[in-house]
Amino acid sequence: MIYIISHLDRYHIFYITAVSGGFTRAAEQLYMTQPSVTYTIKQLEEELGAALFLRKSKGSS
Repeated sequence: MIYIISHLDRYHIFYITAVSGGFTRAAEQLYMTQPSVTYTIKQLEEELGAALFLRKSKGSS
């Protein structure tokens, strides 16, 4: 089954990601996979033409 994420869903995913403090926590709250959340945020960033989150690698402080 293919699920298309609507514009409203993208903003909801963005909000939950911002409030929860991370992609993994947002995925858990949304019952999604972390790559799905990351991909959705990337789509929203491309649509808006701006980075919405500062990303750091796992090993950095």
